[in-house]
Amino acid sequence: MSLRMSEQSSDPKSFPAHELVEGDDLPRIVPGSADQGEVEILREELIWENDAVRLFKDHVRYPATKDGKHVEDDVFRLTDAPGKVNGVITIPITDDDRIILVRQFRHPVRMWMLELPRGSRNPGESPEAAAAREIHEEIGCRCTATEPLGRVSPDSGQLSSIPHIIAARVRRDGAPEREETETIDRTVAMPYPILRSACERGEILDAYTLAAVTRIAPLVRDGRIVLECERSGRA
Repeated sequence: MSLRMSEQSSDPKSFPAHELVEGDDLPRIVPGSADQGEVEILREELIWENDAVRLFKDHVRYPATKDGKHVEDDVFRLTDAPGKVNGVITIPITDDDRIILVRQFRHPVRMWMLELPRGSRNPGESPEAAAAREIHEEIGCRCTATEPLGRVSPDSGQLSSIPHIIAARVRRDGAPEREETETIDRTVAMPYPILRSACERGEILDAYTLAAVTRIAPLVRDGRIVLECERSGRA
């Protein structure tokens, strides 16, 4: 993955009233209007990027006023790189209703994290197809059924990405094919009640996993996880 510093000018640019991110179906308000209670982008500067993300320094105007003028400040915003689309968080569920997590070392927090498999999505790739690919790559399983469980914004104060949550019934299918940059040392399979309890006790820290465990709760009945497609016979 190549890294490069941006030489983009910080001069003010023209913004449309609303921006639709490539591969997304959620309208993004850009630049916004401080007069309408939004954080308005006055100018943006691309200060760093790689093949996956871009880091912007934005000069913004807030709805609040001081001495008769709107308050302004510089803030940063991390977005997907051009051509990238919102990724996926997967919930791999075995035939005996255990949920598979991975133990992975995460550089930003400098910790080993127990979390659900997740990853990026290629342009033109559906969330379900991306989930199946990530599950095979990270834990060596194939999907026999999938169910979308909505989206999640893990840090709306800094990140623009709103990935998809995909529950999947899985079966073992050979060895994982992990990327060289993935630092996974093991997988852990937990029944839902034990995983939920670990989340409630603060043993699981990953926000994606916490959100996904909450989102799948309505599918749990008497200790069993039943996807809608399985209930309707479409699996």
